[in-house]
Amino acid sequence: MKEPETALEPPDSRYRSIVEDHPNPICRFLPDGTLTFVNRAFREYFDREDDHVIGSSIFEFIGEERLLQVRERLAALRPDQPVLTHEQEVFTPGGTQWRQWTLKGIFDPQGRLREIQSVWRDITDRKLAEMDLLKSQQRYRKLITSIPDGVVAYDPQGEATYVNDGFVHLYGWTQEDLLSGTIDFVPSEEVERTLEAWQKTFGGEKVSFETKRRTKTGGILDIQLRTASLRDRHGHITENIVIHRDITEMKRAQEELQRAHDELELRVTERTAELSRANEQLRREIMERKHAEGKLRESEERLRTVFETAQDCIFLKNRNLVYTHVNPAFLKALELRDMDVIGKTDESIFGPHEAAYINDLESRVLTGEIVGATYNVSAGGMAKTLNCIRVPIRNHSGEPIGICGIARDVTEQKALERRCVRTAAGYRSGAMEVTLNQLRVAAESESIVLLLGESGSGKDYLAQYLHDHSGRAGGPFFGINCAALAASVAESELFGHEPGSFTGSRGRKRGLLEMAEGGTLLLNEIGELSQELQGKLLTFLDTQSFTRVGGEKTVRVNARIVAATNRDLETEVAGGTFREDLYYRLNVLSIRVPPLRERLEDIPFLAEDLLATLANKLGLHAPPSLDTSALESLGRYRWPGNVRELRNILERALISCRAPIITSDDLVMPKGSAEKPTDDREIPVSVTLSDKLKMNEALDEAKRIMIETALKRRRGNVSSAARLLGISRDSLRYHIKVLRIP
Repeated sequence: MKEPETALEPPDSRYRSIVEDHPNPICRFLPDGTLTFVNRAFREYFDREDDHVIGSSIFEFIGEERLLQVRERLAALRPDQPVLTHEQEVFTPGGTQWRQWTLKGIFDPQGRLREIQSVWRDITDRKLAEMDLLKSQQRYRKLITSIPDGVVAYDPQGEATYVNDGFVHLYGWTQEDLLSGTIDFVPSEEVERTLEAWQKTFGGEKVSFETKRRTKTGGILDIQLRTASLRDRHGHITENIVIHRDITEMKRAQEELQRAHDELELRVTERTAELSRANEQLRREIMERKHAEGKLRESEERLRTVFETAQDCIFLKNRNLVYTHVNPAFLKALELRDMDVIGKTDESIFGPHEAAYINDLESRVLTGEIVGATYNVSAGGMAKTLNCIRVPIRNHSGEPIGICGIARDVTEQKALERRCVRTAAGYRSGAMEVTLNQLRVAAESESIVLLLGESGSGKDYLAQYLHDHSGRAGGPFFGINCAALAASVAESELFGHEPGSFTGSRGRKRGLLEMAEGGTLLLNEIGELSQELQGKLLTFLDTQSFTRVGGEKTVRVNARIVAATNRDLETEVAGGTFREDLYYRLNVLSIRVPPLRERLEDIPFLAEDLLATLANKLGLHAPPSLDTSALESLGRYRWPGNVRELRNILERALISCRAPIITSDDLVMPKGSAEKPTDDREIPVSVTLSDKLKMNEALDEAKRIMIETALKRRRGNVSSAARLLGISRDSLRYHIKVLRIP
């Protein structure tokens, strides 16, 4: 066998001393693995203090799990690529470590591999610093992505380099449109102010002002802009941040309300370099670690700045739903101190009732959902309405370990909306007073409410009244007419859909149930739903969860359901057109809405309210009033179309009448409306009970007499006879079938 060659060539004692004392393990070996040189660090690392290492095989020091990989890399050494570097994660009893090792081939002039030199290094500290920096970047990006405002970053030359999803949703342009510089969304009257602001921003000043911007569809938005400059450690501007906040709705509701915000979007980039030689690589590694640590501190400082200066309320919680961090805006909005919040739960701050709803939301966030809701809280004797979005905070494995919430105080905005809601104090009829009392009682609970009444009797208005007097008044209210929904889109409108679930569904859509989170959803004319949708609705009522069309993930929603119908659902159940189990699930609190003919004394109040609404719709300065003759004419009519018919008659009068007072001559009433048709509705019924005729049979006989009389008076017209009897056409057909009336 060939004798091992000397360890290093040339045999210079000083060079040998440097390599021998080097802190990293260094060795040289022949292509067959025979070791020709090892330094002290190599012997200490493998606990081999004797001189018998030389001549042994390098493969004795390599674990079985890496042996094949090392052989493959040795075979890959070529004269044109004499050096190979590899990084590997190693699991030791003391924890996970990262090591880097290099293989350098030494070739003779003919290109034959003569010897291999290898250096091993511990790069654990550098790897840990890189992972810490990556975690910090991810936390910051999640915060910026969750901000509902539009954020745009520009380089010192004024070219857009970054735009978030909030900007896309706000204006309708894509990120590619903005980054390509092809959009024009500054109105001509705002160009001069915008240029002036740009000059200040690129000069290093912070600018905040209100302006107008144009959307992709041509709409004009009121926008509040805030700018800031990002500087490097030498004080040079590296990036300019512009934040767009839509204040259009706030401007319309209350012009003097100005909300400023200072949201910064910062990004951290990472730079690494390869090391070439042992000492140089070690020096560069130390410099890179220090650089990474500096970047980490800088990123954390930026995140702290955003957290502390944001005007929206920001809070963080752990998995136990205990507050760990809150920003000054949160404490200011609720007039609390830091010691009143940190380390505590919502139950100790807001009370058990409000905390129960918040805990339900946050339990869903801890499963990975992003949940937005509007709700009321009370703290320190103050009631606030918050619009809050919650996102999960995840660890490096993607598991939720906490919650980040961003809330906006919308108390004044909601108060303005509620002031616009019609009052019910003007109702004078006893029938309506009974109904309103039932609604107020129902508002104190979370139960399902079923509103029963004729078409046009005001069921949607009373559903809004129920919402405004419930604990969900701070949340949204949505209503949908099930009769107006096509069967092909009804499920998508209610439950939403996923992209590609059907032809034309390009993106994800949230359904009305999901949008009503924390509020109330009115399902008007629920008797028109298909059997399939009735089953899916029943599942939601039982579990408070559903799946979108084409989706697999279960969506949980906390929304109150109010159903309304003009049909006799018991009859529909008997006829097989409405599910019996859904009927019993809906029929928890049933409230009858009286038709207008049963509360004629409410007509003056209704007319005044409707005229005010119609005048505003038609752009009139002031609504006209009704004189005595007009009110008497309205009071003599029986109103088969209820409040909807009253609105139509008043709208016709308002369009045709130019005078400030509407008289009976201005009202175009249906024929036969001059007097109450009381005689026509009187159907005398006489049934005598006897031993042969029991009560149920007598009632059936009375029904038979009434139906036959009504059909006779209406010359066989079922719809007209049903109106005379005060029931629906379907109910009349059902009774005709059961009583076998020819």
